[in-house]
Amino acid sequence: MSKITERTEALSIVLIGCGGIGTWLSRPLFQYLQFHNPGSDVHCIDGDKFEPKNEERQFFSSFGNKADILVDECETSGRYPLVRLHAVPEYLDEENISELIVEKDIVFLCVDNNKTRKLVGEYCLSLSEVIAISGGNEYSDGSVQLLMRKGGKPIAGSYYTFASLWKKGKKIVIHPEIENPEDKHPSEIGCAEAVVSVPQLLFVNNRVAATMQEMFYSCVICGQDPIGIVYLDLLRCVSTPQTR
Repeated sequence: MSKITERTEALSIVLIGCGGIGTWLSRPLFQYLQFHNPGSDVHCIDGDKFEPKNEERQFFSSFGNKADILVDECETSGRYPLVRLHAVPEYLDEENISELIVEKDIVFLCVDNNKTRKLVGEYCLSLSEVIAISGGNEYSDGSVQLLMRKGGKPIAGSYYTFASLWKKGKKIVIHPEIENPEDKHPSEIGCAEAVVSVPQLLFVNNRVAATMQEMFYSCVICGQDPIGIVYLDLLRCVSTPQTR
């Protein structure tokens, strides 16, 4: 077996959502960057607060804004001195997205609402080069999607947006719930309402985060052929990848 060629340069990463999925994704990601991509910048974005009701699924040692606490805890631990962590204690929206996501960023989208997924997916179409990995889940299943652009075009094998793809020159809508979201943006309702209406399981949050990490390593770090989407089913213990 030939040696795997890995990207080792510093990366610019945007982590959107530091809660259910983000809490499982962040620290292993920081640890990897510490030893393999030192000097990387990671902007952690979340306008929500960590509260006692989150303790069942999320790792924090104190209450308050999730982005602030995540960055403070990781910097205080001293475990990631070669990773530059930045807290952005606000929700990503139409007004700030152009400041928070820029050309050549690698975006980890760990949110629980389709309005934000659509916003990020469509905004990425305005960028020439960007990579975005989006993870989401219901109670016992979930999915991870990859959007990659270079030279102003989607890379073959990745999705056009998180809602659609190109097939034989035609745009195919594969996730109408993202194409036409019926939910509200977190700034309109806060995450408390979303958690009450859609309960989540920490095992699924963990598995979605791990799949996002796998996709990052395979397609971004090692340059393997993009995998457009991976469907996860915890009860059946299966992961099903699909390309375009």
